[in-house]
Amino acid sequence: MGGGTDSTLPTVSYTEDQEVSSDMKNFMNADWLYEQYFGEYGLPDEFKPMVIDEVKRIANGFALSFAQNRDVDTEIAEFQSTMKLLQMSGQFNQMVTSLEQELYNRTYDINTSSRVAAEHNKSVLTDVVNENTQSEWDEHVANHPEILEDHQGKYEAEQIAMVKQYNLPYPLEGKYPKYIHLGNNMKNWFGKPIKPTKPKPQHTSKISTWHFEPGMFLYKSAGVGHVAMILKYQNCRVGRSYYAGYMLVEALPETGVWGLTNAELESWQNRYNKVMSYAYRDSNNFDGGASSIPHSVRMEIAQCAENQIGKSYNWNFFDARDPESTYCSQLIWGCYNQRIGYWWKNRYREFKADLDYNGGPIVFPRDLAAHYQTRIVNISTKR
Repeated sequence: MGGGTDSTLPTVSYTEDQEVSSDMKNFMNADWLYEQYFGEYGLPDEFKPMVIDEVKRIANGFALSFAQNRDVDTEIAEFQSTMKLLQMSGQFNQMVTSLEQELYNRTYDINTSSRVAAEHNKSVLTDVVNENTQSEWDEHVANHPEILEDHQGKYEAEQIAMVKQYNLPYPLEGKYPKYIHLGNNMKNWFGKPIKPTKPKPQHTSKISTWHFEPGMFLYKSAGVGHVAMILKYQNCRVGRSYYAGYMLVEALPETGVWGLTNAELESWQNRYNKVMSYAYRDSNNFDGGASSIPHSVRMEIAQCAENQIGKSYNWNFFDARDPESTYCSQLIWGCYNQRIGYWWKNRYREFKADLDYNGGPIVFPRDLAAHYQTRIVNISTKR
């Protein structure tokens, strides 16, 4: 199966100090590539005219890589892996089916074709395949004329110069490339492919629609993590309102402690790929909110965070009690770790919670999220 070597094709020349293995020379031969990777896998000679141009481009790609002293062995391995994946995934069979359909479409008049083939002593399929019919790529270009307007003339000139400069085996003048992604050998030669613009990943929900209560906090888990304190109620079923000047308070190295308004929630969220909101929980449930803390305590925790706006960033992570500066998780941990008095059922009580999960010398954002007295209320992930 597969076609024989075309002895009339030009060959790649090498300098005396270049040693080329027989395998490398084979990879620069389109007929050998076709036989090894298409013919031997069940694609008969009748299909060869339909794919040989692409195979020639692959052979040229390896020749160019060799001429430019690139890592050809790695590129060959990529190509072989790609062929194996095509076999395993069934995409190769889909391609064969597509080619069979195209071949069938071209043999629309089998009787006429047979007579013409007999007169010229040719096989029916070879005679018909060589007809100048419009390919799928031609149809694509016809529907997107801007592709050729900007690239075709420039490409043809560059291709002729490249073939001449490196004495590549197949000139292919006048043929606009069908981009094949089989490693750097093809991508570097044919330039960047024209790809559809992919939509940017979007969060599964907007935090501006979430249920917020003062004292809840937002957490992003990637890296060392980051947390920001929520200052006011939003979309809250219990109907409370807290008109703080800011919606969030956070500590960042570049800004220190600063506040963000409700209008800045979406831009804050878009900085991260995954965001979660957390609330404090215990055995009490004072008003049906997400946090099991009395309303007055939530307000005190939020006010504590707001009072720290303007402080510098604390780079000494081991000193989580520094009153003059703070880092993000220190801010939230400190506001929960203060004593806050409140009345409940005619009795005076005090609230204080140490949310450092492992009690280590540094309070990490993940310590707050992992503590048994915090729970997730909402999650949003970019997709």
